[in-house]
Amino acid sequence: MPRSPTVAPHLSTDELATRYRAAKEGGDRTHWQVLWLVARGRTCPDVAETVGYTVNWVRTIVSRDYAGGPDGVGD
Repeated sequence: MPRSPTVAPHLSTDELATRYRAAKEGGDRTHWQVLWLVARGRTCPDVAETVGYTVNWVRTIVSRDYAGGPDGVGD
């Protein structure tokens, strides 16, 4: 079974969900959705299938968040 990645504790799961729902830009919205789903314990392959991204791109989004916090979200 794949190991779930870890999202940095910059924001709570509820705050991630709020940002996901409030995002105006499609790409930003999906990035927040990725972080929210990962924070809820979903694996990268599962999240990738859900949002239509590759597993590597999901990992990149999580890494950017971990390194840069909320400012790292977006393209």
